[in-house]
Amino acid sequence: MPVMLAMLAGGLGFPVWIELWKHRRRRVRWSMHAKLTLITAACCC
Repeated sequence: MPVMLAMLAGGLGFPVWIELWKHRRRRVRWSMHAKLTLITAACCC
């Protein structure tokens, strides 16, 4: 289980993590890159 979570976290990439961290409290539109990355990660898991 920890390996799977590490692979998922690493697969998202730093740009997506930074965007999620910056907009964690506010309702702001995410970039297309973040949306596509999160949707693809959700479909593959």
